[in-house]
Amino acid sequence: MKLTGLQIELWLVGCLFQIFLFKHTIILSFKLLAAMVVTNIDEGILLGVGNPLLDLETTVDQDFLKKYKLKSNDAILADESHEALFHELESMKDIAYIPGGSCQNSLRVCQWIVGKEKVCTFFGTIGDDKNGETLKEKAILAGVNVNYQINPTVRTGRCAALINDTHRSLVADLGAANTFTINHLEEDGNVSLINKAKYFYISGFFLTVCPSAIQKIAGHVADNKKVLCMNLSAPFICQFFKDDLNAALPYVDVLFGNETEALAYAEGNDYGTEDLKEIAIKLSQHTKVNGERKRVVIITQGHEPVIVCNEGKITEHSVDLLSKEKIVDTNGAGDAFVGGYLSQLIQGKDIEECIKCGNFAASTIIQHHGCSFPRECTYKGIDSKPIHSNVNNQNQTYNTVIDDKNGPTYEDPDTLYDKRGTRKISDIPPPLPPTANIESLQRLKQSMLKESPFDPLHLLKKSSLNKKIYILLIIVFVMSIALAITLTSIVIKLKYQQEINEKGILIKDKEIKSEAVFSNFKKITPEDRDSNDTTRYEVLINGSQLLTYLTSRQKVCIFEVSSDRVDESKNDFRREHIESAKLLYYGNLSHVGVPVHPLQFQRYIRNLGVDNDCYVILYDKGEVIWSTYAYWIFKLYGHEKVSILDGGMIEWKRLQLKSNKYHTESGISTFLYKMGNFKSKWNPKYILTFDDILSNFDNKEFDIVDAQSSQEFNGMEESELILGHIRTSKNIPIEEAYDWSGDKWKSAAQLDEVFKKEGLIPSRGIAVYCSNSLRASLIWVALQKMNYNASIYFGSWPEWLIRAPDYLKVIPVNRLQQ
Repeated sequence: MKLTGLQIELWLVGCLFQIFLFKHTIILSFKLLAAMVVTNIDEGILLGVGNPLLDLETTVDQDFLKKYKLKSNDAILADESHEALFHELESMKDIAYIPGGSCQNSLRVCQWIVGKEKVCTFFGTIGDDKNGETLKEKAILAGVNVNYQINPTVRTGRCAALINDTHRSLVADLGAANTFTINHLEEDGNVSLINKAKYFYISGFFLTVCPSAIQKIAGHVADNKKVLCMNLSAPFICQFFKDDLNAALPYVDVLFGNETEALAYAEGNDYGTEDLKEIAIKLSQHTKVNGERKRVVIITQGHEPVIVCNEGKITEHSVDLLSKEKIVDTNGAGDAFVGGYLSQLIQGKDIEECIKCGNFAASTIIQHHGCSFPRECTYKGIDSKPIHSNVNNQNQTYNTVIDDKNGPTYEDPDTLYDKRGTRKISDIPPPLPPTANIESLQRLKQSMLKESPFDPLHLLKKSSLNKKIYILLIIVFVMSIALAITLTSIVIKLKYQQEINEKGILIKDKEIKSEAVFSNFKKITPEDRDSNDTTRYEVLINGSQLLTYLTSRQKVCIFEVSSDRVDESKNDFRREHIESAKLLYYGNLSHVGVPVHPLQFQRYIRNLGVDNDCYVILYDKGEVIWSTYAYWIFKLYGHEKVSILDGGMIEWKRLQLKSNKYHTESGISTFLYKMGNFKSKWNPKYILTFDDILSNFDNKEFDIVDAQSSQEFNGMEESELILGHIRTSKNIPIEEAYDWSGDKWKSAAQLDEVFKKEGLIPSRGIAVYCSNSLRASLIWVALQKMNYNASIYFGSWPEWLIRAPDYLKVIPVNRLQQ
């Protein structure tokens, strides 16, 4: 039976309808499951103990702070000298009364994110007064189950929150909060709440009130293998209450603190270091009662990355930066971070997700006055990738780019970029995106399954109404799959019959299409490469030209390229750099000599504000190879509008001695910019692969230049590595192209003499290599400067040594024997 085209189309329409139904059934199912996850969070799962305070918030100037001997970002306890401060605040017209207290703030934020009432329980003491009633009302509205201890003889605690620019100073008058007694924990109703909780959070400020209550809760946590979280809270806690703090620390599973608090603790406990990572490790190694669970230490640094020590390993997690105009009040940022972290911790999420949510909460809070937030929470649990402490990212797996040689243009979804306009950044590079290879996708799939397990039996434990909905969804889901499979099998069978009836025409079409696909990967000839050339920009520009570009306000992006010695480069940059320059990290351009994927480069460069029409100027601190390598990378990924500053920073300093127009600056660069629109495009004329070099021994299309030293080239240098060179290659060490004694490139006449001596011809192709592409990039730049047609073999000698046949390698016999 032969089917008509109309019959097949009808079957296909039916199949597509089933796929449509199947898709939307899945979407609805996952939405309901997501809602179910929220409702599954147990009431009272998190219990906090702290000092409930009412914040008196207002904006003040520096004179006001000096009047009461306060500092920016101070956090102190009030004494008699501050009574006048509170009287003055209460007389102000623009004063704002906001519920506060570190622990209570964190629980309010946690409730806001979770979206289910009474997940959090709070213990603390208030007075029997109007301020106490206000605190209780606000906490209940936030969904917190407050069980206050009432002290009718003392007024409710208060805290002066003084905002100056984006900084805040806190002066806490604990009042009734300072009278909390351990008896409150022993009341019957509260005992049941303690037994019900699985997670506990205690602010370090509470150490000044009732250390015995902390010890009682800590003992309960240890005996029942629950989780205790604690905050260092303020430097004075670490300095003056360190004995009580150290008594509680062995019970702590998750420890929070900011950089100043961590440094204060390290100083008070004779750690002998100011390195925050070392401090985090030492805090994690502090004596622990419950040895089954390793202590996690989290140190926040404002807009700098969050430092996390987990199981003795350090990771850093980037912070989404806001423009200065969006920052309203930093008061409560630390409390909000803790609340965001806890909201995910109690749901069993991993550390990356907890940190991500903590950063989201802090970023939201500082855009409002006090610890307040919008009515609805927009956090969606977007995956976060940590920046490992190895800034070069050498432990990550990257895609190489050799599979993309047909020259596509790379573009990302808009969702990967920040659409909030301008923002402030520092010289910390943005994290590289995860590599989109099969292994990473499998890891993503496993993590998703781990974080969102689907337990059919658990559904039957829900209420009757929910149970019916879930069973109905499962039935619809199964029926949709069955119907879709049935229709698909019928269509496939009919289509197969049609192929037979039409005598294999479809198979011939497939063969034709395959030939068309393979034709796209034809060999690229030098003529093809020349046809892709665009407007040529000078390879080198001098300091005077750069000064002209800067003073005429042309669209210039200046980058100081780091070496592979990251900390040294960062310190050098902070010590001094050309005005308006940004630090470009070598580790974000290359992975062990192999260029990063075009999308990774595109995302990194966009985050640095580079547009397609931006004129990029590169320099380094004198080694030259770092700026030449970066120059090659920019050209390789389609940005032709790029030059190198001749002489780099050394030449700029020389000019500075002659004229005060050549400005430099120091410190961490902070500047406003918009996300760039740079788009990567693979430029094959600047790169060669192993197969290109191997086939050249038959085709003789180009000459090969080795940029290693003569000792490496001849295999005579003492080394554990096997040294040598590619057969037929010509040796041009980098010293023949650049004069380091004078910090300048060899003249055109000198370079011309060097290249002609080796028999190189401008019109003939040249492949340059070394041991890792760095020195090759310097020789390649020199060839570009002299208008030679050169490319870099990025696999270099290590790849050739491993893959090439022995007769195409030149290695001394004694090295081979070794």
